[in-house]
Amino acid sequence: MKHHKPGCAGLDTMAALLLAILLVGVLSVTACGAVHTQRSRASPIPGPTGTVPVDWKAGVADGWLLYSALEPARPELEPSVGNGFVSTAINSSAVYVAGVFNPIAPSALSRSRRSRVPTTVRIEIESADPFASALDIQHGIFYRRSFQEYSLIANRSCMIVYEQRWYAHRVHKELLITEIDVDTSRCYIEDHAADTTSTTIRVGLVDRTGEPSADIVFQQQQQKRNGDIGSYELSYGTTIYPEEPGAISVALAYVRDVPPKALQVQSGDVSTHRFITAFATSLDDSPPPPPLPAMPMEPIKAPECGASDLV
Repeated sequence: MKHHKPGCAGLDTMAALLLAILLVGVLSVTACGAVHTQRSRASPIPGPTGTVPVDWKAGVADGWLLYSALEPARPELEPSVGNGFVSTAINSSAVYVAGVFNPIAPSALSRSRRSRVPTTVRIEIESADPFASALDIQHGIFYRRSFQEYSLIANRSCMIVYEQRWYAHRVHKELLITEIDVDTSRCYIEDHAADTTSTTIRVGLVDRTGEPSADIVFQQQQQKRNGDIGSYELSYGTTIYPEEPGAISVALAYVRDVPPKALQVQSGDVSTHRFITAFATSLDDSPPPPPLPAMPMEPIKAPECGASDLV
């Protein structure tokens, strides 16, 4: 395989490609409802019962949804999500990208191994207690459900239920995605004087990115989005050693949504929050994308959804 020599121009091209991929991913994921779910997206998430959640029972009975009340304690048993280009194991500190390798040791006789990229999708919910997990082997999704007792007002609490999903997109192979559904439908306030039954609830997030890679030295740039409290982070670098003697090191870049320290959600609601990472390497022979429009961008028509658009 031909390894393109990475340079500043190559990294700039990859950065532009990644931003274009991320934009396409956001549009397609948002427009097409993203991922197969076992329930209507707006419907409440079943809470803990100590048994298989009611909306998972059909998939479990058919054998394509593998359920467990507890997630594996041993790292080698953690379920994986991937699409042949990018993959990770749930709770792992690493992501792996196709074609990106390092030698085990920098010698002519050394064997090669996958180059480790710090994970971008290990996002946890503060104070949430997991009660159900499932691996969907039909659609390539891992589910985690958890709950939290939330102090709504003095002497009154309610249960918030969460569903997290991890998957690698099956159409846009460069995308690794995690989604969080927050169900506050059990939380409401009866305030007739204020004529409202809703209040803002803070959901804390922990962004557990992996430790720095020993295989690739990454540089990072972080930017705020126009009109949005969120930000994206661009990381790029090359493998420290080529896979084989005399070969050229591979360049890799990725751009990710940086999760906020907390989500601000309304009580009495079910909301979805997704965080996308897009990857590209110097092994990609795709032509460079057209120039991106200046920010802020004009509204872009979302793609029409078909069966092939869903992950």
